Amino acid sequence: MRGDNRCKEGKEAMSIRTIPITLSMKDTMERIRYENGHITASHAFASLFIWKKEMGLSVYLEEDLFAVKCRLRGENAWFFPCGGKAAVRDFICRCLGGEGLLFCYMRRKDAEFLEQEFPGRFCIREREADHEYIYDRKEQQELKGKEFLAARKYIHRLTAAHVLEWEPVCSGNLADAVALVSGWKERAEGIGGLRDTAASAAMLAYWEELDGAGILVRIDGTPGAVMAGYPIGKSMFDISLGKQSCYLTGMAEYARNALCSFLPEKYSLVNGEEDLGIGGLRQMKQRMRPVGLLQMYEGRADAVGTQA
Repeated sequence: MRGDNRCKEGKEAMSIRTIPITLSMKDTMERIRYENGHITASHAFASLFIWKKEMGLSVYLEEDLFAVKCRLRGENAWFFPCGGKAAVRDFICRCLGGEGLLFCYMRRKDAEFLEQEFPGRFCIREREADHEYIYDRKEQQELKGKEFLAARKYIHRLTAAHVLEWEPVCSGNLADAVALVSGWKERAEGIGGLRDTAASAAMLAYWEELDGAGILVRIDGTPGAVMAGYPIGKSMFDISLGKQSCYLTGMAEYARNALCSFLPEKYSLVNGEEDLGIGGLRQMKQRMRPVGLLQMYEGRADAVGTQA
């Protein structure tokens, strides 16, 4: 028997109404995420809040579940719902029967949930461009061993040619960070025309509300780079912002090293987020020796009454 026969397909699909993501939702959404062990950067409230404009995000929110709707590569989609198994299954049942049901930013366990609970109904594929890179914070701080020889060389050459200093981002230098991001020009590379300048600016604009933490690098006395993020788990910190005033070899490595030196010891892992399928970004993230990947998937529902 098909596992989804128990769903009342389509009867409630039109009743799923989303609303704008606001700061007032932070506590509820983060509680749901933590209670369900969802530590991906994609579903963190701060990430959803700063990207809501560029990605067209809105949310369906209950006491024990949230589901984010977005525009993805020109079509409507849902981030895989975050909540308890029963609540997630009920939400998916309500969605089935609608047109073009697509779930994105799914962990492997989410993909397995779809396969088990809705056999034959979803075509699931891995999305390498969405995989999130996980790093050991202490390794990134110490840069020991031959694996980090190149990073040490880049940093040495940079510091030999320039005077570099870093300081925590705070109220006293937040304006410098904002000015650096405002003057930064996004290169043409990207997925679907998505650009992150506005998201970076939003993070700095709501720095305290989003529990921001990071460092500002000064090169020869002027702001040269900012690297920052926010906690997404009890032991994991997400690096969501990395901008330079000019492109110098070794600056990214220096800023990452400084941030990992600044972060509290309780954050044993840092999430470097996805590479978006951009070759240069992928090479850089791989070069920094991740200790793991949070693999991501997409699931598209077949038409009602058909098998995969």
